[in-house]
Amino acid sequence: MKMLKKSYGRRAGVLVCLAVLGAWQAPAAVASMVLMETNVFFDSQSQMVSFVAPSAGTFTAELADLAWPQALSAFSFTASSASQVLTSWTMPTTNQAATYFKTFSVGTAGTYWAQLTGVASPGTYDMGAYGLSISFAPSAVPLPASDWMLLAGLFGLAGFAWTHGPSGFLKGARARLTAA
Repeated sequence: MKMLKKSYGRRAGVLVCLAVLGAWQAPAAVASMVLMETNVFFDSQSQMVSFVAPSAGTFTAELADLAWPQALSAFSFTASSASQVLTSWTMPTTNQAATYFKTFSVGTAGTYWAQLTGVASPGTYDMGAYGLSISFAPSAVPLPASDWMLLAGLFGLAGFAWTHGPSGFLKGARARLTAA
């Protein structure tokens, strides 16, 4: 009788370990860097860069006026899809290095564009540098039903093993326990 209980204890332990390992291996949604760029504007200039969204989610754009060799006198950012403008803003002129963040959402996977327009401060070089980084975080995705199906199946197998025992389908474990 003690041997029978140990056998079921080991099986249950193995099933629990498998369930925990299966849940632990589920992929997690994390933010990823999509675009990172540092560039220079000469006089008044506009630049277009593309970036890709792998699914629906949220982009965070970090735009920095690096104030090299001097701060830009005007700086704007526009993000768009093929059919609409997603976000647009103009950085205030500070005459010093400054960083700004903007968050915007996209509903589908696809290619998007960022248009950067800058005007260098008049001076010896008539140029200014900026930095742009865009990161992406996928939308919250509910846990897939497969985790719950795995757990239900494991508990079903454990219940089947408990009622039918290791020696055959017709002899139940409960019958052996009550007879002993």
